[in-house]
Amino acid sequence: SVRPRGPLHPAPLPARRPPLGASMSAAPSDNVFLADLPADMDEAGLRSVFGAYGTVTSCKMCPGAGKMAALIRFGSVEEATWIVDNLNGNIAQGLSGPVQVRYASSGGKGKGKEGKSEGKG
Repeated sequence: SVRPRGPLHPAPLPARRPPLGASMSAAPSDNVFLADLPADMDEAGLRSVFGAYGTVTSCKMCPGAGKMAALIRFGSVEEATWIVDNLNGNIAQGLSGPVQVRYASSGGKGKGKEGKSEGKG
């Protein structure tokens, strides 16, 4: 498992290379998408586990079939980058299985937000 960084020993960040396994469609940001979380994971557990790796400013659970997913916003892009680079495909301290981690896609794509429905007929 990957141990949290200590305040005196931050992990060096790689220079301008895309994180392994990260989606190329989402640019680095402070917002991270996590998948393959335990089905019984709740927001308190999420904050407890991932708060050890960085400052969790907000989080949202995304229930799925059997496994859980979540969106976590960290205090900085640097913290989120460390999470994506180091935890993707690994077991975070406090979990029993590996998690999938990538930058969250920015909103606004896809179906119209304003509810505009223009069709034939």
